Amino acid sequence: MKINGYQQTVERTPRGYRIDVDVSAPPLRVRIPFRPGLLPRSLGLPPEAARGLQEALAGCQRADEAVEAVLLYLRTHLHYAGRPDFTESIPRIFERGEASCVGLTAAACGILNALGIHSREVVGILLPSGTSSVRLEGGMLHAWVEVDYGEANRVYCDALRSAGWVSAEYIVLRSGEGLSVGTLARYAGATLTRLDFRDRLFYEPAPGKACVLWKRPEQSSFTGILLSGKLLGPMDAPLAGQAELIGGGASTSMPLWEGNFFFRDLEPGRYRVVLRPTGGPPVEAPITLGPMDKRSLVFYSRNGGARGLRSVP
Repeated sequence: MKINGYQQTVERTPRGYRIDVDVSAPPLRVRIPFRPGLLPRSLGLPPEAARGLQEALAGCQRADEAVEAVLLYLRTHLHYAGRPDFTESIPRIFERGEASCVGLTAAACGILNALGIHSREVVGILLPSGTSSVRLEGGMLHAWVEVDYGEANRVYCDALRSAGWVSAEYIVLRSGEGLSVGTLARYAGATLTRLDFRDRLFYEPAPGKACVLWKRPEQSSFTGILLSGKLLGPMDAPLAGQAELIGGGASTSMPLWEGNFFFRDLEPGRYRVVLRPTGGPPVEAPITLGPMDKRSLVFYSRNGGARGLRSVP
């Protein structure tokens, strides 16, 4: 299967199935206009949530902005329940104030389709970062959303973390056939082994909600200076901690989000990037940024603390 930014191929072999996933994240250009409308009562949204969503959507002018607004609202107003519950509905999750990936996906698809933005559910596996082999048991299934922007722009979104992309750790089992377990039960007990993984994609946080929801970059239309990067450990697992950018007599910092950091609207000059991984020694690197520069850095470690640095043009 193949959509914008994600391609998965499956090959049957004598030892089982070999799954290859290739992801990319070029700037996503969406030109579909959006006009906020009233959400139908049939969705089952409580009045407070309906009003909150209408306020979040009020300033959206494009379909992708509306998608981000809906995902951000769900992400910030519902607590996340880690184990999927395949019976969740919109009224139930808002009554409880929490939702699993299934509830978030059901709500996102219901709301987006009601707004005229076609979407459907995807059920698959989200392979835990840094693991080499996992047994497919209860709780391993994951659900996310496929949004169709038209013009060959179908993309994946996960209300838990992302708009316009998912990583190569997402494995698709079924699309657009509901959110029940159904025939997926036949995969129970199988073993999934990671043969290779390489994470070199860079994203940016949604406006005003740093480290809550990240989206495809808009570098093609942004004229300022951008610096993004990530801190990775064994098997390219993202490391937690803090990122700090020092230069020009000032500094700014942000927590690492799944290993990622992102600084924008910078002035030309010489800077120092300092990463402080949780439980490891700090590591730093100098960088010189010129007008219009868009740079990405990868800090890579095999032993918990970052020791290697690679610049990605």
